[in-house]
Amino acid sequence: MQAQWTQEEAIAFECARECITDVMGICSTEIAEEEAKTLPDQSRVETLEARLQGLAEERASLSLKDHERIATIRAEYGAYMRAYRGEILIFEGSFACETAIMSEKATKHRGLPMGGTAYERDVIAWAQEQAKLLRSGRFDALDIEHIAEEIEDVGKSEQRELESRMAVLIAHLLKWQYQPERRGSSWERTIKDQRDSIKRRLNKTPSLARSLKDDDWWRDAWLDARILAEKETGLTEFPADCPWTAGQILNLEFFPT
Repeated sequence: MQAQWTQEEAIAFECARECITDVMGICSTEIAEEEAKTLPDQSRVETLEARLQGLAEERASLSLKDHERIATIRAEYGAYMRAYRGEILIFEGSFACETAIMSEKATKHRGLPMGGTAYERDVIAWAQEQAKLLRSGRFDALDIEHIAEEIEDVGKSEQRELESRMAVLIAHLLKWQYQPERRGSSWERTIKDQRDSIKRRLNKTPSLARSLKDDDWWRDAWLDARILAEKETGLTEFPADCPWTAGQILNLEFFPT
């Protein structure tokens, strides 16, 4: 039986779900921080919990064919996540990663495929034209150089996104260890959601698991995690090197004390 959706639709759908999950993580963190206060604002907690429930329902009801809604979620929630983190790390979500890559490359490349749109002028229109040329077998009219670069960047984008998610997870673990007075069920749920998100990414793209054996990749993820944790806690006594193994970080039952 032929699939009723395209690969592009499936990717967009998954990205939108991950955007919602990321915003749910922010809500859970803010609930935990509010509840940890000496005099928590119960009204704010209830408002955040209602928003968290609404996001969960939005994620559950999202449909692969709801293209307009998916596009809106990716644009609005992606912008919200970048604003929330002050853009000090890396973009959350593959849509943001892809946008950043396209923007960077557009400043470096010039070129015009035969009778088509220039790569740097409108990369979306360029991509649609290249897809049509490929499907029609017009290989002589393809913009080979830029197509090759886009294919290479697919892997780099996935690696960057995995590193981003790992840095966020490690930052949460650092805050859990160094701020025990703020621990709570909402914060624990945030950590578990981040772990689930990373494991889904690894299951969907098994070759990404090689990154977990790359010392340089881990150093970058740890450095980004420390920067994020320092920014959000005001603490500076975090260790120079990651004290946990990959297995511990991804273990659903592991919470450092």
